[in-house]
Amino acid sequence: MRFSAGALWAIAIVLVVLLTGCFKVATTTYSSATDERSLGVQVEDTRISAKIKRGLLETGVKNAMALDVFCHRGVVVLAGVAEPKVAEQSVAIAQKVEGVKRVETYLLPERPASARDLAISIKIKARIVGDRDLKSSQVDIAVIAGHVVLAGLVDSQAKIDRFVGHAQAVEGVVDVTPFIQLTSQ
Repeated sequence: MRFSAGALWAIAIVLVVLLTGCFKVATTTYSSATDERSLGVQVEDTRISAKIKRGLLETGVKNAMALDVFCHRGVVVLAGVAEPKVAEQSVAIAQKVEGVKRVETYLLPERPASARDLAISIKIKARIVGDRDLKSSQVDIAVIAGHVVLAGLVDSQAKIDRFVGHAQAVEGVVDVTPFIQLTSQ
């Protein structure tokens, strides 16, 4: 049986789409299974993050897409680039969302080199993935002008220290601010 070049391209595209979807399902399943939070808490935290992001966009917060929104057990971390007025608006929006217990921020007024920040983030993630005692899905990472923000939930102070240590070991990191909660708290 012979296929035309167009048919082969169509088959290739369908396979790529299917494999990409399988990869997304696999990584999402892995993240959910290795998370210290129950599935119900994960769903609630995702709902809270989504409502905050939607609120930022709907109210026209300047550079809303430049803000990372992390939520773990109702504790929200806003990290990114925001002028003071925008930071105040963002916190006010987050505090109004049902289920939010506390809002923490790590906001800088400008981001001079986003490509450098991306490289730092990738290096930190690689170090964490290489550590058999840590699960990369437990901690979210934001890098803003070399400042690293870690947000997540782990079961021991030793793991918090290891996450922070991996971030501090990467060249170009200015400082590390952990908003990592312990499951016992």
